[in-house]
Amino acid sequence: MKKWLIFSRTSLLLVGIVGSSVYIRGGESLQTGTIITFPENKKFVAIELSNQSSFTSVHLIDVQVNNQAYPSGLELKQVEANKIITLSDQIDQPMTLQEIQKKNIERSNKKYMLKITHSKPIDRVSLTYKYVGKTQTQAIIFD
Repeated sequence: MKKWLIFSRTSLLLVGIVGSSVYIRGGESLQTGTIITFPENKKFVAIELSNQSSFTSVHLIDVQVNNQAYPSGLELKQVEANKIITLSDQIDQPMTLQEIQKKNIERSNKKYMLKITHSKPIDRVSLTYKYVGKTQTQAIIFD
């Protein structure tokens, strides 16, 4: 009887650990919101990002445009809700990919704006990010 009780508690604990691990790693935590392009040349894109997870922050690893090309300009900044932001096709404070990698998209109601410029029209943006040790890629295709 005692062995049966120990076995059942251990198996319930294992099922709980496996279930919570699948739940945490299962969904996409990086959500895209408003996407803005300047239609006359499509060389500037602004993408609203948010972290919908309730566990940890999201780490951007890579940002690529079109067919695995690196953008000529990047900027990631936090934007406040219910505030009007002004966008132009210029990046105020250009950042390198290494600087983007050092910033985390925190878990909360905070929103972030990722601005991307490129020398050619942008048709596709690929965001590679790490969440709970799992690397995921999210592709955004523009018409």
